[in-house]
Amino acid sequence: MSDTLIQWIDQVIRSFAYWGLAMLMLLENLFPPIPSEAILPLAGFFVNRGDLAGILALLAATLGSLAGRSSFMR
Repeated sequence: MSDTLIQWIDQVIRSFAYWGLAMLMLLENLFPPIPSEAILPLAGFFVNRGDLAGILALLAATLGSLAGRSSFMR
């Protein structure tokens, strides 16, 4: 996996927090080169560090993923 992609994901989560996480999960469903395997561990890192609340990160990731799937299915 590209270090550039991981750095970009890191910056999106740092800049936009829960909205960024939701957006990344939505994009993961629309553009397969963005793997959730890179997004969710970084989100977990931010939760562990105390930058994000666990339940809100889970909610943002779930809602973003569901929104991406529903957009993809249309």
